[in-house]
Amino acid sequence: GQFYVLAISQNDVRLLQGTRFSVGELEPAGMPRSLKEALWVDDPERVLQYHSGMPASGGGRRDAVFHGHGGASDVEKTNLLRYFRRVDEGLVEFLHGEHAPLVLAGVEHYFPIYREASRYPNLVERGVKGSPDELTTAQLHDRAWALVEPIFRAEQAKAAGRYAERAGKGGTSETLAEIVPAAHHGRVDTLFVALGEQRWGAYIPDGAGSVILHDAYEQGDRDLLDVAAAATLHSGGRVYALPREQVPTTDSALAAIFRY
Repeated sequence: GQFYVLAISQNDVRLLQGTRFSVGELEPAGMPRSLKEALWVDDPERVLQYHSGMPASGGGRRDAVFHGHGGASDVEKTNLLRYFRRVDEGLVEFLHGEHAPLVLAGVEHYFPIYREASRYPNLVERGVKGSPDELTTAQLHDRAWALVEPIFRAEQAKAAGRYAERAGKGGTSETLAEIVPAAHHGRVDTLFVALGEQRWGAYIPDGAGSVILHDAYEQGDRDLLDVAAAATLHSGGRVYALPREQVPTTDSALAAIFRY
């Protein structure tokens, strides 16, 4: 259940990476940290106009300002759109190829403007409303998780349905000796793993892709469930860590859907 939170205000930008049980802040090098920084790069004079209401130097006339029903003025929207585009450029470059859900946190009238600017492929429809400057990292994580959890549950149910459709037809497996080498070679598209269980042993990536399984931990062993999960994630697959009763097989602590 990996997801991202983009907490954005005029004064600060924070990008968080979270899972159900963890969260940490990322620092993309190319992302502006405030509206002032973003606009200053484009046009230093415009920053002064935006903050002080000064007229443009050429015409001596202020830009017209039209207020809608609780929304941004035209001038504010223009500046916010430029700001958000610069933030999005840095975000997309930093998360290149990533498709995990992205939750926006900010005042509500920012949401449609950021959507107009964004090119990120999986921006969550709902966002965390209110000033993110007043929320801790933990609070942002909790509120964002409440929005993405239903998404993950729906994806999990859909993946379990795919497993059921393909089971017994050669496109799935619930055997460690088959799944671990397949994950190592990038063949696992989706992996279901039981939480709180271990299967101790070793994987030797020789020609045969040998899997050695022990009844109990021996020195030098690794948890082969973790080995399979890490290899699946490394090759761009999806991993669902679930209570044992939710793994879509009755006889194993893991189940895999193969790409080929």
